[in-house]
Amino acid sequence: MTTAKRSSALPNVATLAEQGLPGFDISLRYGLSAPAGTPDAIVARLNKALNAALADEAVIKRIRHEGAEPTPISPQQYAGDIDREETRWAAVVKDLGLGGK
Repeated sequence: MTTAKRSSALPNVATLAEQGLPGFDISLRYGLSAPAGTPDAIVARLNKALNAALADEAVIKRIRHEGAEPTPISPQQYAGDIDREETRWAAVVKDLGLGGK
């Protein structure tokens, strides 16, 4: 498992962090984005609807069937995730010289 936590689909498979690579956490994330300038009230309404869907047992079951874990978060948390991932992978691209000219 490349994620920080074990998968509910494969609970007996240890994460890479548990196997000696502390801090290793690479996971696929899905989320919704809206155009810059979207009113906060609209963003909050969309987030509330998304998080309600992610609390539905049928949705949870389907997401887990696909090997993922539903993780309801706030728009601010999601923006932070995007910023951290961009910083992390930009450094990898730069270190490997893959950025082009």
